Amino acid sequence: MAIDVVSLGRTIRALREGRGWSIYRLAERSGVDKGQLAKLEAGAKGNLTLETLNKLGLALETPVARLVSAFEAGEGSRSEGKGARLLELKRALDRVGLEELGFLADMWQTPVRGYVRAGNLCLSEQEEGDYLIIPRVVMNSITMRADKVFALRIAGESLSGDGIHEGDHILVLPTSELDREGRIYIVRDPATGESVVKHLKRNNGRVELSSSNPDYPPRVLDQVEIIGRVVYLLPHGQAV
Repeated sequence: MAIDVVSLGRTIRALREGRGWSIYRLAERSGVDKGQLAKLEAGAKGNLTLETLNKLGLALETPVARLVSAFEAGEGSRSEGKGARLLELKRALDRVGLEELGFLADMWQTPVRGYVRAGNLCLSEQEEGDYLIIPRVVMNSITMRADKVFALRIAGESLSGDGIHEGDHILVLPTSELDREGRIYIVRDPATGESVVKHLKRNNGRVELSSSNPDYPPRVLDQVEIIGRVVYLLPHGQAV
């Protein structure tokens, strides 16, 4: 079955306009070329791939299966759970005729565990049942411990200088050590139990938490609990 690109284009445009975004903003958020986006919204298939759909789904916070099948009337209820989500995505991709279909072996589901503030210390909230679909080749290039990686959504703009903005997703590799000086980590203040994402470095036996946005001054704490190191930024496709 060939993909109904006219309906898909309308779906993408409706989701974009529902967020008040220009096509340039969606291109920036997704990493998809604005010319390709314009063609998609106009109903031209062009070089449509699973990777493109995945980027758009992440930027629009819409599961790829739902993005692809949103225009198909009469769909059944959406199944929940890890295995059901993979099956739902495979069926949707089979219907629209994309060709990356050994994708069950080529894709990885990474759990989204809520959000963390890029700003002042704030407790990250747990959200169960949500996943990002990440190409396995990307996960393998990041770490051999893909089963340990989890995702968090960013709230705040203190890391805007790193290209990390409100609503972006980051992939986090759990660690309790400051193993890479100056890199971005998720840390918890043991005194308050609150968490934040910041650049970390040692400062005279203490830990300095710094931002890439000059509106947020650095903080130095006697002790922090390191939860994990940020290893990848979505949807920009950037290792950190």
